[in-house]
Amino acid sequence: MKKLLRKMKLDFRILVLTSLFFNFHAFGQLNNDAKILMNTGHDTYQSIRILSLKKYGTNNQLVSHEINKQCSAYWKLINGNNINNNLLLAAVSANTYQKNKFETLLKSGNIKQSLSLVIDWVKVASYYNENLPYFR
Repeated sequence: MKKLLRKMKLDFRILVLTSLFFNFHAFGQLNNDAKILMNTGHDTYQSIRILSLKKYGTNNQLVSHEINKQCSAYWKLINGNNINNNLLLAAVSANTYQKNKFETLLKSGNIKQSLSLVIDWVKVASYYNENLPYFR
């Protein structure tokens, strides 16, 4: 009986680990934008990951989807032609979850570090595009 219980516990553990592995890999696919940012802009990627985890917890499919959306929005903004820096900073300021820290870093000239805070890049892109006609 004890052997049977041990075997059942071991089988259960293997089943749980396999399930976790499958769920992560089946639904945790990152797009090219996310992969590039993960490899080149580690701090920004991590802040996007934190935002996504706060939004969706342990739902790997939704977390991955959110990471992909955020990274794509980030790349489109950062790599866009004729970026209006003042509007971009206003959009980030309006959509960061660490506004005081953002303002402090910005005032001290740490723009790169300020863009690595927890920021909703999808909302930044929306704010930017909606207000672009009014900024010259």
